Amino acid sequence: MPQDMRHGLRHDTQTAQADRASAWSRLFVAGLLGGLVIVMCRVGQLKLAPATTLQAAMVPRFTTQPQPARRGDLLDARGRVLATSTIGFRLFVDPTQVRDMTTIAADLAGLIGVDRREIDRRIRSGVSPQYVVIEDLLDDRQEAAVRRAGLRGVGIEPRQVRHYPHGERAARVIGLVGFEHTGLSGSEHVYDGLLAPHQGRLTYLRDVHRQTMWIEADGYEPAADGRDVRLTIDLVVQEIAERCVLDAVQKFNAGGGRVVVLDCRTGEILAMADVLADRSDRPGIAQDPARSQSPALGRNRCVTDPYEPGSTFKPFIW
Repeated sequence: MPQDMRHGLRHDTQTAQADRASAWSRLFVAGLLGGLVIVMCRVGQLKLAPATTLQAAMVPRFTTQPQPARRGDLLDARGRVLATSTIGFRLFVDPTQVRDMTTIAADLAGLIGVDRREIDRRIRSGVSPQYVVIEDLLDDRQEAAVRRAGLRGVGIEPRQVRHYPHGERAARVIGLVGFEHTGLSGSEHVYDGLLAPHQGRLTYLRDVHRQTMWIEADGYEPAADGRDVRLTIDLVVQEIAERCVLDAVQKFNAGGGRVVVLDCRTGEILAMADVLADRSDRPGIAQDPARSQSPALGRNRCVTDPYEPGSTFKPFIW
């Protein structure tokens, strides 16, 4: 066979091999791209429209954290603080994130000084599968110990704590807040709309390790503290009024006593005291069972109970 023919045959063979290799390469790349497209579509479908069998096992992709704000203060006529709020901390457990459920109760018991069996009971009887409150209010030592321990599935969240610096002084006038920090009685209830803060929020997309990935433009709403409210009550006058009416009730063995002190120039109420003695052996004496739970929960009879003035009203008639 001539040299030129052999050379041409070898060239044609190499060209055919190269064409086959190129075709297989294009086919492989096309298959690879097709597989990637299918995988991406499947991932999108699982994220956007997962099957009902998977929805129950899915962990929420978005997390919302509250941004706490302070409830407003209650002040007396001279600016003395009657009620104020500080930020405390609540301890909770997410059982789905705990590494070892058999030891978590013992670990927490050693940190906060609560009976291990009580912690275990709370975890197992929790209403929410991902949020079980273990201690509603931690002291400084407990908070520091839990933070140092860094236990997985154990969290600390801020909460408001209401303080009444003067104890039972003017308790029925000031009132009380409940578990959700809303007014239950007294001025806390009457002015709840002004005192109540606007709680903020932060909503973000997180990964499987609970790390923040993305925050939408409308995912953050700032918090706003409640307004302070100043009453006309003067704490010093209130203390004098309470002491005097209590002395009078004890001196005359009365069922109770009430006194309202007014500023004769403006008509403002400077003090409002209400004492109810324990006279359960005498019929007709008004009872107030809520006072046994808290003096602030008792009704303020100066404004709630009808009273027959009798002969004391005759000077007004004359």
